[in-house]
Parts: sequence; structure tokens; C-alpha cells
Amino acid sequence: YRVQQIDKSGRVIDLERNKSKLNIIEREFKEAEKSEYWRQKEEEEMRYRVQQKRHAALDRARAQEKLMKMKEDRQIRQEIVSATRESYGIRYPAVERKKGLRSKGSRSLKSGGATSLGSAPDTGSSFFVTEGEM
Repeated sequence: YRVQQIDKSGRVIDLERNKSKLNIIEREFKEAEKSEYWRQKEEEEMRYRVQQKRHAALDRARAQEKLMKMKEDRQIRQEIVSATRESYGIRYPAVERKKGLRSKGSRSLKSGGATSLGSAPDTGSSFFVTEGEM
């Protein structure tokens, strides 16, 4: 009776005779531990993915909220500037802005080549007085 165990009914179990049964039971315990380990690992991974999705959703919500706040602040600033201009009697016509359609020459003079020195653009005269104009 040196290394033997007793079953539920009180009988002594000979370990040498039942070695193969014990090996099967030990193997099943190892497989159960391994499957439990992988189940826990998969659960942790799923929790991590859910947490990442929540963080991403929160970040998107924060960015959207920040954008809405910036738009609201811009509108308030425009209203303040407009009210200030009106109080001084300054009125600017409403300008329609077209995104991305600004040409490079939009700031140049479009008076047919006339400069600020005073010639008329459509009369054909130049800045210099010639014999024919006198």
C-alpha cells in the first residue's frame, strides 16, 4: 500500500495495474488546460478588438465634436465682424465663393492693358503723345 490510492467506494487502487488509464486521464487534463488557455487568449483578443473599436469611435466622436465647435466659433466670429462693420456703416456685398476655381490672373487689371497712369483702354491712344494726336 505504499503509493496507492482509494476510490469512492473505499477500494485500494493499484497504480501499476491502472497506469494506462492514469496516462489517459493526465493527457485529458493537459488537453483541457491547453484548450482553456486558448479560449482565454481568444477572449482577451476579442476584448482588445472591442476596446480598440470603442476608442476609435470615441476619437471620431471627439473629432466630429471639435469640428462642429470650430464651425460654430467661425460663424459667431463672422456674425461679430458683420455686426461691427454694420455699426461703422461698412457694408460689403455678399460674395459667392467657388472652391478651387481661382485663376492665377484674377488680381491683374482687366482694362485692356491700361495702367494707372491714365490712358483710356478702348480709344487706341497710348500714354505718349504722338504727332497725329495733336
